Amino acid sequence: MSATEPSIVRKIADLGWRIAACLPGHAYLARAFYRRGNALLEAQRPLDALANYDCALRLRSDYADAHYNCGLALQHMGQAAAAIASYDRALAIKPDDCEALNNRGNALLDLHRPDAALASYDRAIAIKADYADACVNRGNALRDLTRPQDAVASYDRALAIDPGHADALYNRGNALGDVGQLDAAIASYRQAIATIPDSSEARWCLVMAWAAKLAVVPDDIDAAKARAEFMRGLRELEDYFDSRQLDGAHFIGVMTPFSLAYHESNHRDLLIAYGRLCAKLMQRWHDKQPVAYVPIAPDSVVVKVGIVSAFVRDHSVWHAIVKGWIRQFDPAVIEVHVFCLSLHTDGETEIAKSLAASFTYGKHGLGEWVAAIADKRPDILIYPEIGMDPMTAKLASLRLATTQMTTWGHPETSGLPTIDYYISAAALEPPRQRENYSEKLIMLPNLGVYHEQVPVEAGKPDLARMGIRLDVPMFFCAGAPFKYAPRHDYVYVEIARRLGACQFVFFTWQVPALSELLKNRLIAAFAAAHMNYSDYVVFVPWQSKREFYGLMNCADAYLDTLGFSGFNTTLQAIECNLPVAAYDGRFMRGRLASGILRRMGIEDLIARNVEDFVRLVVRLGQDAAFRHRMRERMRETQGLLFDDVSAVHALQVKLVELAGTNRAGTATAV
Repeated sequence: MSATEPSIVRKIADLGWRIAACLPGHAYLARAFYRRGNALLEAQRPLDALANYDCALRLRSDYADAHYNCGLALQHMGQAAAAIASYDRALAIKPDDCEALNNRGNALLDLHRPDAALASYDRAIAIKADYADACVNRGNALRDLTRPQDAVASYDRALAIDPGHADALYNRGNALGDVGQLDAAIASYRQAIATIPDSSEARWCLVMAWAAKLAVVPDDIDAAKARAEFMRGLRELEDYFDSRQLDGAHFIGVMTPFSLAYHESNHRDLLIAYGRLCAKLMQRWHDKQPVAYVPIAPDSVVVKVGIVSAFVRDHSVWHAIVKGWIRQFDPAVIEVHVFCLSLHTDGETEIAKSLAASFTYGKHGLGEWVAAIADKRPDILIYPEIGMDPMTAKLASLRLATTQMTTWGHPETSGLPTIDYYISAAALEPPRQRENYSEKLIMLPNLGVYHEQVPVEAGKPDLARMGIRLDVPMFFCAGAPFKYAPRHDYVYVEIARRLGACQFVFFTWQVPALSELLKNRLIAAFAAAHMNYSDYVVFVPWQSKREFYGLMNCADAYLDTLGFSGFNTTLQAIECNLPVAAYDGRFMRGRLASGILRRMGIEDLIARNVEDFVRLVVRLGQDAAFRHRMRERMRETQGLLFDDVSAVHALQVKLVELAGTNRAGTATAV
């Protein structure tokens, strides 16, 4: 069939459908167009199929199956909203069409509307209780709604209907990983692979699960096993993908070794192996594209810097790093082009829109984003984090600009050969820091960021309702649950044993199951010491910023998370003049709080090891005069942390230097 045939089909239909509709056999003609459309859809030609369905519907407007298949073709073409309209037309004619309801749910998920998708799947299952595919898709919607335990139950229901349902086994593994049940997740991935040996996604996620397991192992023996399994798995994946010449566009980023950072050891070699595989597989995808993208020299006298992020909104990556760049770069020197990968936006997104030279938003597919970046012809691309968003991981694995950078939105080396520089800061790095990175380091002065101080608006939380006591020292423990490594559970027991009466206030995270895992570990740790957990620990609901500040004002100290520190939370504590017990970790990711205090010159609050950390927290609990002195010093010196333009100016100079070198090299090559 020629490329012009759809228009010929339409012309024939336009000329003949009225005549055909008057003939007794017009329903047969409609069915012929419908069947021809099905054949074209099966042949992966959705646009041609759509033309035939259109002809069928002109002849018979109440043809429910044709409306439904229009939806399938539109969904195949990435037109989810139009697909939903077609499914709705089909359902208006056949309300009990459970397949239309199921695929309507899939289209709603494509539009990031999991609540509506869930309702559509529920309607399908109400009509057909043994609809395994709808149960699987329902589980996917529940994962998107951050309800992974409910998702596991939905996948289990699908497996009760069809025990060999590979998609259910694979997605069940993902949901089990979400709630920290990594052994069960690994078993589920292995079952999926046993069912369908060529399940690339399950093979990929099985290997990534070993990286996640490394973050939660209790001792060095288990850590060594997890590291070995991860490295062995990477080699096997490379052999598997090479033997089939597969690319990684569908699964790179779906699960990453993000959790490695929560284990305090050097993962550079592991991440280089991982990064090499990602770049190889994404290059294979690139080579299959009809138009290959090669970085082109910009057409501007200013330096064109692209910032690619899914977190251009009220998020720690935006507040700590990106916002200061966009506000403080000189627009006569640096032209910022923002590529906002997420559909989640807010008032902070509007700030980015108002300050950027261009703001690209609303693209969906990988090819669309590659084309959008190519259209701007950036000198330099910066990925503020690599690992928290699937599309970021895919794009960063490609060479889309002559110079590409990342920074500590995810404070770990990327390992990617496509990332040339890592933007860090002098106050945050340990000695011999360069051996921790695959990239070249750019060491900015001080904290490396421009951060504006905002007035603290604190609420008055109902402490009694939360179970918080004011008659004992209260320690604020605000890290996400996965930042608390099992090997450090004993630290809280030891502090309580030495100090006596005290209370650690933890927060229930957006995935409550992960907080439950932490709670159960702490219960076991206190029980092993013959101490009552409930005398010392309370978990409270996650709070608004105003209530969060209110709790900080009531606390005696904020406790750093050992090995993976918190930057924004430490700044918030300091804004409340709350003493911070900081741990000086082995790597930059464990030195964010200590770096902030070192910048303020408050060395008394920096612990050099775990034993030192225990002593420091005990002192903060016992010595009211010491706490008062620390509060006063924080009040006097916190101005050093804010409105520091030196780091942004230093980065601007470096960007101009690199762009000049790149352009000179391009000119020479031509």
